[in-house]
Amino acid sequence: MNKLTRFAFLALACSCSGVLFFLIQREFIIIQWSYPPKNISQNFSVDGTTTRTITLYCWNNERLLDHQVSLIWYRTNPAENLKTLVSAWIDFAHSEHILSKSIVLQNAWYASHNKEAYLSFDQPIFDATWSIKKKIFLMQSLLKTIGKTDLQIQHLVFLINHQPMIDDHLDFSYPWPLDGFISNF
Repeated sequence: MNKLTRFAFLALACSCSGVLFFLIQREFIIIQWSYPPKNISQNFSVDGTTTRTITLYCWNNERLLDHQVSLIWYRTNPAENLKTLVSAWIDFAHSEHILSKSIVLQNAWYASHNKEAYLSFDQPIFDATWSIKKKIFLMQSLLKTIGKTDLQIQHLVFLINHQPMIDDHLDFSYPWPLDGFISNF
């Protein structure tokens, strides 16, 4: 092989590998290794999360519905657990046609010193035309859903856009106890 042929072959190989690396770096070509990670527990991933099966409760048509769902659960972040749980409950209530409008939980935070949690929604949870009974049973089902977890919460404060929730029938100016107001629910 003469010098010119070697140089042309080397130039072509370098150009092809340069173009290949450029395409990989710009993600036009994606290489994914399918080897399972080593030394990771099946219960907890690297970031301290696990999946947990939680029962969601919702009152509809004079009966209590329950639905089991798997949620991502954090070992060290109860506020994120509460946000995930309430968002799943909203999705369940919406899928059962209990909630007619799309409600978003803006924020959930947790005051561990007095075991009180705060939930801020983007709009009221229920319609103004609902009866008092329907409102109370809906709130009771949310309280029961949260109460069946180990979040160590005793009271919930409900907010709309980080301001106290206002309703014509129910008083949200005080924290609601997690065991609710209805016995044998």
